[in-house]
Amino acid sequence: MNVNSLTIDEMKHKADITMCEGEGCITKFTCYRFTAKRNEHRQSFFMESPIKNNGCEYYINQRNEK
Repeated sequence: MNVNSLTIDEMKHKADITMCEGEGCITKFTCYRFTAKRNEHRQSFFMESPIKNNGCEYYINQRNEK
């Protein structure tokens, strides 16, 4: 399943996503991986920034568009 094809409503029903700290990202405030509510007890984060060549293949647009 390609998470980039899911809407935000569909993502909210997933048990867990890998969150992003947004370091060096100019689109972090529109990305669900940065803005979603974190689980205070257990949450996965990228170990390094996933930005490559000024883009991110893991970006999830939080505007709920497919």
